[in-house]
Amino acid sequence: MDFGYASLVGKVRQRDEDSLLVLSGTTVSDGKTVERALAAVADGMGGGEYGEVASRIAINSLRKIVGPLLLQENVRESVVRERMNGALVNANEEILSYAREHKLYSMGTTLTASLIFEERAIVGNIGDSRTYIFNGEGETKLKTKDHSYVNELVEAGKITQEQANWDLRKNELTRVLGLEENIKPDFYVTGLEHHDSVLLCCDGLWGAIDEKEMVREIKREIPAKKIANTLARKAEERDGSDNISLVLIKL
Repeated sequence: MDFGYASLVGKVRQRDEDSLLVLSGTTVSDGKTVERALAAVADGMGGGEYGEVASRIAINSLRKIVGPLLLQENVRESVVRERMNGALVNANEEILSYAREHKLYSMGTTLTASLIFEERAIVGNIGDSRTYIFNGEGETKLKTKDHSYVNELVEAGKITQEQANWDLRKNELTRVLGLEENIKPDFYVTGLEHHDSVLLCCDGLWGAIDEKEMVREIKREIPAKKIANTLARKAEERDGSDNISLVLIKL
């Protein structure tokens, strides 16, 4: 696996409220040596340091609860999903507790996370940060669903996707960590093959660069780190109104 990641403040924000996670490990599964990876992007909100705190809490929860599976032998898929859900529930409780302690009312974070696990990706998602999985031909095998008011309008057939791209309400989220006591993340499982790419990113990236251009960059035969830096710089040049963060894993 080839890893790349980047995070930029952008042109407007004073602080970077995003947090990233990139971990890998080698273990034994069914008598074979396997490489696993855990990646995540969290886009904090609440202004200044509070968004940063929320996103960091989410990332630390994943590292603590899901991270040990990278080195554990013979892990079942059900255990991965259980641990991932537990990490999100734990993060939600910690963010709510922090907000109550500091008398805050709008502190939260999105989270998209992917565990690459025995030729599969197990993805957990809440909010509007996204995980994409592209095959070697550049076709989209997986794209997580945004938990936003505008996306609900698109799914209900009330507006088109093109209208959604310009809707002023597109940043209104319906599900995040830290919004309410009970959370409803989405989980996805998809098979992985050689030459697939896994991209995790916040809306600062996907709001500025469409999937076709993402694929054109990702298909280049250069290190994932260079591709990640190029995508982040392009998003900043074209928009830059938000923080820009991504993790790219090329198989």
